[in-house]
Amino acid sequence: MAVVAAVVGAVLAFGAVIAAVMGAVIGAVMAFGAVIRAVMAFGAVIVFGAVLGAVIGAVIGVIKVLSSLKKGERLALNVRK
Repeated sequence: MAVVAAVVGAVLAFGAVIAAVMGAVIGAVMAFGAVIRAVMAFGAVIVFGAVLGAVIGAVIGVIKVLSSLKKGERLALNVRK
């Protein structure tokens, strides 16, 4: 019986070690997932910034074109006068 108890105790101890290792692995995977999520969020911010920059650039470009057209109209009016 002592041998059986020793074997059962060893198996249980081994199971506890495996459980601890699995817990550590799962914790590491979850932490890594959090890092990936943070990187993805940062990527989304970068993409949003790029889109926002493109939109602002387009608006500025349109404003410049419109202002140059107005200047052109003024020049044309000056020439006509």
